[in-house]
Amino acid sequence: MDNPILSKLQTSPGDPPSGSDGALDREGFFAESLKLIRKVIAGRRSVLADDVPDISQEAALRLWKWLTKFEDKSSRMAEADWKSFTARTAHNEVNRNLSNRNKRIETSLDETEALGTELDASSAETFVLVKTVWQGICRLSLYQRQALIFNSVDLVLYLFQFGIEENELLAKLELTRESWERILARMPLTDIEIAEIANPNSANGPKIGNRRRLRRQI
Repeated sequence: MDNPILSKLQTSPGDPPSGSDGALDREGFFAESLKLIRKVIAGRRSVLADDVPDISQEAALRLWKWLTKFEDKSSRMAEADWKSFTARTAHNEVNRNLSNRNKRIETSLDETEALGTELDASSAETFVLVKTVWQGICRLSLYQRQALIFNSVDLVLYLFQFGIEENELLAKLELTRESWERILARMPLTDIEIAEIANPNSANGPKIGNRRRLRRQI
């Protein structure tokens, strides 16, 4: 039997669900959102194959409920922000599923490396690139790590999409989940905002410098 939730989310842009115009704005993103949800779940090797449909459905359902509950906020979201939110929702749903199975899984870089053989050539190349970038980010100073991450929603999205766990990211940024949620809602941050977070006791904070120079260090 067809899943009613997934069928509703896969409605074409010309046939939006009933509701405000904000729902219409989001409708065009759902087809790609479902693909991203499945890709994120596929990247979590600890997920049982039999659990994938249920996790996909629950993640899609949570997105739909959030969309209808916060129509005004969702209508102002850029596509990159929506994709980032979708990826985080999928990861959280996987974590919830694993927790319900009473298993605590931490995906290491060595474990996720095996995923590359399961992806197509283009995705495998991206996987290796993202992993290399993440390893380079981890070698930077705390301030440099924060400067790069806080300035790019796309970077966070790629890290999540290709196997970097949110808990690992928070550990490297030395942030609590509450602080991360507040920052994520404002991203991308300006240089001044990043400096204030890195050095809250300073009026000006340290200078960020040229981000291209930071990227060359990775």
